[in-house]
Amino acid sequence: MGTAFLVGCGPGTGNGQGGTPSDSTFVQSDSADPALRVRQLTARLQQSPKDWQLWYDRSKAWYDLGNTAQAIADCDKSIELNITNPEAYHLRGFYYYVQNQDSAALRDFKRSAQLGSENAETFYMVGQIFFFKKDYKQALEGYDNAIKLDSLSPTYYFARGFLFETQGKIEAAIEEYRLSLEIDPSFVKVLVALHDIYLEEKKDPDQAYIFNDRILKVDSLHPIGRYNQGNFFLARANRLSAEEDLVNFQVLLKLAISEYSKCLQKDKNFLLAYYNRGYCYYLLESYERAMGDFDRVIQQDPFNEKAFFMKASIQEFKGDLVSALSNYEQAVKINPNFLDAGKAVKELRVKVNAQSSKL
Repeated sequence: MGTAFLVGCGPGTGNGQGGTPSDSTFVQSDSADPALRVRQLTARLQQSPKDWQLWYDRSKAWYDLGNTAQAIADCDKSIELNITNPEAYHLRGFYYYVQNQDSAALRDFKRSAQLGSENAETFYMVGQIFFFKKDYKQALEGYDNAIKLDSLSPTYYFARGFLFETQGKIEAAIEEYRLSLEIDPSFVKVLVALHDIYLEEKKDPDQAYIFNDRILKVDSLHPIGRYNQGNFFLARANRLSAEEDLVNFQVLLKLAISEYSKCLQKDKNFLLAYYNRGYCYYLLESYERAMGDFDRVIQQDPFNEKAFFMKASIQEFKGDLVSALSNYEQAVKINPNFLDAGKAVKELRVKVNAQSSKL
């Protein structure tokens, strides 16, 4: 299960009833080494095996070590010793969420809320789970409750905005995103979302460019920011034509290539950047470089019909008709509704057959 949002887990207050409170000076170890914390807490548990706080703290140390199963086991023990501690249920719910056990996670988050949790993350996580279940009404309720407890978290407004955007409520989404930016003007995810909305939904590339510029001011090498910047130059080049203004057409394409290359320096798996850079090389008639980028796309995404189509176009131009036909056919196989590829297959089959008959 993927997520578009930041996920966190509060430190926990451990304010339930029952069990035996532990020595807080020991539990709050200054050690940054989770393995050392596990050893310290294990030694302490040998002396105080009914101390729910120690089990709770060791579960977090286990999680920091990457052992989520043992973290859950320790959290189980903490809850067994103190069944009214909302933060223990929250913590175990978070572990289940990490393991993609959404039903168990939701059960624990709800139990935490029933016990009076004042941890806004509890309600945010409830919202997250319902969002991925596409139960948007309960997702919104979860986000609303999180904001009531913590009105200064930009993540919660972002989550609510993304929910509205998913529902097609664009103006409501913009309002939430802007509230998020008032709290954190450098929140890149929000800036990316606003860029996309203004570019794709509101058809306002100038405003989209402003938000992308803000992304690059936060991180001058942010891959999405550089990719977007490349797209702006490519779009400007496409508005020209080589016949009308060859010099500026080529300059804009080279600027786009530079931006895509910067994007790929930070994220070598950014397939759209490879594809668009390859397309720019194609327009500049730098076919070997274009072929290299399209091959990279196909290597990582063997179902990318557009990359097969562009590769075939280059092969056809260079006279390798058999290879071109094969790649056009692959594009149609991937997407039978790819009309340009289908047309190319029909036309090229005639040429290949005619070429074969002469041999």
